[in-house]
Amino acid sequence: MESGLFSLSGKIALVTGGSRGIGFAVAKALAERGADVAIFARTKEQLEAAKRQIQADTNKKVWTFPFDIKNIEGVQSIFENIVSVTKDVDILVNCAGTTVAAYAGSKGGLLMLTKTLAAEWAKYNINVNAIGKGYIATDLTAPLQANEEFTKWVLSKNHKSNF
Repeated sequence: MESGLFSLSGKIALVTGGSRGIGFAVAKALAERGADVAIFARTKEQLEAAKRQIQADTNKKVWTFPFDIKNIEGVQSIFENIVSVTKDVDILVNCAGTTVAAYAGSKGGLLMLTKTLAAEWAKYNINVNAIGKGYIATDLTAPLQANEEFTKWVLSKNHKSNF
């Protein structure tokens, strides 16, 4: 599905939380646009399943790296490992997440990081963007989707954001 206007051919994308949910969908979409993708998440089996599906659907290169993003001390090491294997990273998409207060806090922090980087990197002509969280149909939200009453309630809300 590569097209000239949105082609990512020759690019390498790194997607955190890329084995399922929104991260998987983003990794697959990037591969469909021509990027080779490196994905990391906690569970090796889920990473391997995601790799098989993305490769089967897109015929693009996929590297997997089992890693728990909560391991702050290991972030630099895993990134160095990723770059040593892929040789470069052109695109970074942060999709790793969790549940309850930690999820909201991490997404709020990511929003502020995105705004700060957008302001700081503008002078280098680098665009920095974020896609806000929302009620998105993935395997992770399947139990919520099965609850008709809850789904109706969520969809009835007109949430506005200050992105």
